[in-house]
Amino acid sequence: MTKLNPQGKQMADESMVRNLDAQARAIWPQEGALFRRYALPDEPYILDAGCGTGEISWRLAELFPRARVLGVDIIDDHLKLARSRYQSLAPRLSFEHQSVFGLGAAAPAFESRCAVTCFTRFPTPTACSPSWCE
Repeated sequence: MTKLNPQGKQMADESMVRNLDAQARAIWPQEGALFRRYALPDEPYILDAGCGTGEISWRLAELFPRARVLGVDIIDDHLKLARSRYQSLAPRLSFEHQSVFGLGAAAPAFESRCAVTCFTRFPTPTACSPSWCE
């Protein structure tokens, strides 16, 4: 747990794996429809910030079959699970241990940035990358 991520301990709990799966299944019908409306390039580079176990990341990789999708998170067990579950989508889909607070200037290089639920958990979401909030 840190000042920037006060729910870090709860997010790292094993029970969160089931929650992340259930959340993704519940929201994907609406989120998928929204993503389809985006005017992305033919081969977009998509960032899934706070990707957890990769539940949205793999759906993005399947929705955009020519995309590269990078999921970043700070919980190593979740990243390990994501890598093992979705290895068939590599190398188009990859996962890295990285804090969204450290993305800084690198984030704008992505054609699409996705943070489905992580910003709702931060007390100061604009600390991630101010350009995300413009």
